[in-house]
Amino acid sequence: MKRRQFILVLAVGAFVIFVPAAVFAQSPPPFPAVYGGTARIDGALVPENTSVTAQIEGRAVASAVVLRGHWALMIAQPPGREYRGKVVEFLIDGRKATETRIWKPNGGMVRLNVWSDVKTPRDAFATLIRNNNLLRVWHFDRWTQKASPHYGWHLYDPRPTFREANTLDSIRPGEIYILLVSQAQVGVNLDGTTVDLYQGWNPIKWPRPR
Repeated sequence: MKRRQFILVLAVGAFVIFVPAAVFAQSPPPFPAVYGGTARIDGALVPENTSVTAQIEGRAVASAVVLRGHWALMIAQPPGREYRGKVVEFLIDGRKATETRIWKPNGGMVRLNVWSDVKTPRDAFATLIRNNNLLRVWHFDRWTQKASPHYGWHLYDPRPTFREANTLDSIRPGEIYILLVSQAQVGVNLDGTTVDLYQGWNPIKWPRPR
């Protein structure tokens, strides 16, 4: 009798030790991220049935259409994948919106904007680059501040040796950019807006289309 009790205790102990790794450790999947809001192109609300697509790491993960001026979509994390902390990008009718979000359960509201007049840093700051005056440009995206490895900060340096290090690939209307210039320059034309730059760091807001 005692021998059978001892064997039973051993069996229960083995179950407690080994089964949690296979069964108990399996946590339920997180709640989906649900995003919704309005969508505009160059400041105007998009027409009905315009498509809105969400993508993570360049892969489409959800889509919806605009109905009565609003859209909503749900991004569920599939088995075997990890979305938590990843950047969610949005496209309106195939065109990338300015706004991004970090995937998290429940999601939130997003007012999407697409601007036709989006430039590369080299085109946007061509005058400063030709004068060898532009040293560096920084941009902070608050919606991706928790995403590694850049945590919201994006760099553009016009020197060829920094080509692989640059993470700032577009200059978008309404966004703030911090320019480092080697010398003061008066009357710089930035997309139709004239600004005066001081030697050192200059925060500027890129103008919206008129």
